Amino acid sequence: MKPASPHVTERRPVLEVERAISDLRRGQPVILEGVGSKRLNVVSGEHFPEAAAITDAEHPAVRLMKYAGLLPRAVVTPLSADDAGMLTVSATAIAQYPVALAGSLVKVSEANVSLKGAQDAKVIAFRPRFGHEEHLAVVIGDPRKQTAPYVRIHSSCVTGDVFGSLRCDCGSQLHKAIEIIEAAGGGAIVYLSQEGRGIGIANKLRAYALQDTGLDTVEANEALGFAPDERDFALAATILNMLELKRITLLTNNPEKVAGVSAHGITVEKRAPLVVEINPHNEKYLGTKALKLGHQF
Repeated sequence: MKPASPHVTERRPVLEVERAISDLRRGQPVILEGVGSKRLNVVSGEHFPEAAAITDAEHPAVRLMKYAGLLPRAVVTPLSADDAGMLTVSATAIAQYPVALAGSLVKVSEANVSLKGAQDAKVIAFRPRFGHEEHLAVVIGDPRKQTAPYVRIHSSCVTGDVFGSLRCDCGSQLHKAIEIIEAAGGGAIVYLSQEGRGIGIANKLRAYALQDTGLDTVEANEALGFAPDERDFALAATILNMLELKRITLLTNNPEKVAGVSAHGITVEKRAPLVVEINPHNEKYLGTKALKLGHQF
């Protein structure tokens, strides 16, 4: 038998975790190995809320639930003889998953799409080689003509970007970034499918409901079992490399984005703030981002 090629070896964590995610989302159990000396039966605590679940953020089973977009609750039991034949996922694959997923991105399509405020624009779609969410790059003009073009790394926000929600500043930031990039003569927006700072649209709405009871955005995420920010910017760095944009001026109020892409080889020459109008609905939200998440306005 021929040994597996390096490409096959690199993609294995993605395939393992993606298959496990598919089963867990349907309420099916999977076998987790590599946690101590035992093989464990794992199922989503969201699908079985009456069962005792673990919520330890460092446990591979809980991380797996996060990657699946489910609540970070995992029902874990010892493996029995009747569980033979179930899908197996390793703790090692779970740990390697974010970087392996980013490394498997491929460009799948592109088209010219004239935007309001930027008619010379092209939208490029990327997705992991084996499926999963798609991510976009909006390239305005020819950013490669500039030494450090403006780049906005923007996480999807259905409520703000599409419906014009006043609870956040996302939609306003997106359109302001387009204006700035157009005025500068070119740049790019990396639009990531990382709704709600990485927790997904359903969990973001759960967090909104908790905020209506008096919690702030950080407290609401933590009450659901998530970190204040669950995003990983390896995806953004991979897309920027594929666009040949390795030196950039980053449009962001969030220093963590600078650190996130810099850790994956992108040189951020400058951070340019992106300040938009405050309203009574997002004033507390923006204050929390400044005080607890370190955003610099």
